[in-house]
Amino acid sequence: MNEILPSGSALTYNTYSEQPTEIVIAHVAPCGLDKEVVYEAIKDEAKKYGYEIIIIRISDLILSLNKPREFITELDRIEYLMDRGDFLRKETGNNAILAMMAVSEIYRRRKLRGGHINNGKVIWFIDSLKHSQEVLELQKIYSIGFHLISTHVDLKERRKYLSLDNSNASETRINKIVDRDKQSAMPYGQQTEKVFQYADY
Repeated sequence: MNEILPSGSALTYNTYSEQPTEIVIAHVAPCGLDKEVVYEAIKDEAKKYGYEIIIIRISDLILSLNKPREFITELDRIEYLMDRGDFLRKETGNNAILAMMAVSEIYRRRKLRGGHINNGKVIWFIDSLKHSQEVLELQKIYSIGFHLISTHVDLKERRKYLSLDNSNASETRINKIVDRDKQSAMPYGQQTEKVFQYADY
């Protein structure tokens, strides 16, 4: 398996910001939730207060480490991301590695735009956290500037959403993905259920 681990430059960030109005919000949600609804709701609220929202998708960061690939179904994409996330946490020995990559991406984008965005009125929206150590790392880095929000839908709706473009997927496969997302048996696996316990909202 020719996997690529994040380089030192991919984990470069600083913990100090001269923009006290910046806010970092991370999102925790179970597998099978339509996140586009969440994105639009957050964007609408941000506009009311003159904030620009910039979304950092951890899934995009994982995919960027490897050669582009196409997925036949959404379930294929989800399982691939789960596998790669587990791999990164295991191989680096750091269960917060994906959060650190997100912080580095914030640093990179801020620097790319000259370090000053929308007069400092920016919400960096990290989607989504899957391990409790990721929350603790972001709390340590951003302190009171960090907030964790949670969204949830019932299991029946999530199963239905996961089967939308996966009509041939077995109920067993869908249930396995849902259970793995909720609480992996491996310490470096996803622990979405535990992450919910840290949510501010």
